[in-house]
Amino acid sequence: MVDIEIGDNVKWIEPLTVVPSPDGMVDSNGVILPVLRDREITGVVTGSDGEGRKKTLQVRIDALYDNLPLSTPSSYDLKLDPSRLTKI
Repeated sequence: MVDIEIGDNVKWIEPLTVVPSPDGMVDSNGVILPVLRDREITGVVTGSDGEGRKKTLQVRIDALYDNLPLSTPSSYDLKLDPSRLTKI
């Protein structure tokens, strides 16, 4: 396993996420119907907590990235298990 450090770009799979229908299926009112799909998400590691088996990494999603420095926490940051992450 590759060591992931603060500032590294990472990606992971978010299982069964609601996304718009890729086929453009709509209901009778013309609203696009949602479907469940596994979605690949990318982000930047902003911090880490714990050691050993209980270690988690704090990740800021690229789609929600604002101009905050990496050292400033955001309410959108996620804490993820390092085994779910792949370094880009």
